[in-house]
Amino acid sequence: MVNFKYAHIFLTVIILAACTDRDIVPNPPDRYDDVYSFSAEIDPEEAKYLYEQYLRERMDLETKYRNLLSESKATEIRQTIRNINQEVQSFGRVNLPELMDALRQVQEEVRRQNLFVDELSNTLNELGRDPMADESIQKALSFIAMYEQKYRELYNSLEEIYLTNKKVELQPNRKQRQELEQQIKSARFLATSVQRDIEGDLD
Repeated sequence: MVNFKYAHIFLTVIILAACTDRDIVPNPPDRYDDVYSFSAEIDPEEAKYLYEQYLRERMDLETKYRNLLSESKATEIRQTIRNINQEVQSFGRVNLPELMDALRQVQEEVRRQNLFVDELSNTLNELGRDPMADESIQKALSFIAMYEQKYRELYNSLEEIYLTNKKVELQPNRKQRQELEQQIKSARFLATSVQRDIEGDLD
């Protein structure tokens, strides 16, 4: 009987405690107090300046990476162009040695004429004279323009032969083969003609 009485009292205490806790309104969390106090201490002008600085730094960083990406793509393009040029020249050395010799001779003559113009122009400038009025300078510049045009013709012929040969490899047919043979004959004739002109100019 005594145990039942104590049990009844204990149960009553638990129920009252539960009801009391439920009626208590919880205090709002104080985790934002530091933020509120910090915000109150910030100067609006300073905050504006910091934000603008952040935007500038972000834009600079984006511009930097865009430039790096552009440079990377440009490098890939240059490497691709360089590789195809190397392939064309390798094809020429194997199949058109006369044409490659002519290209080399033209390059050497252009280099020689440019060196002549530079050195003579310096001497004329030192003497107070106009290099462009000198007959030898004018003649050398005329040779340079002519040889540069011949170089473009020779190299264009090499590219056309390379391209036609590639077509024959990919889709062989009699017409393409005949065209390739004719192009090779024309290129050899052109190379011989250019070499003869260079030898005549040197005499």
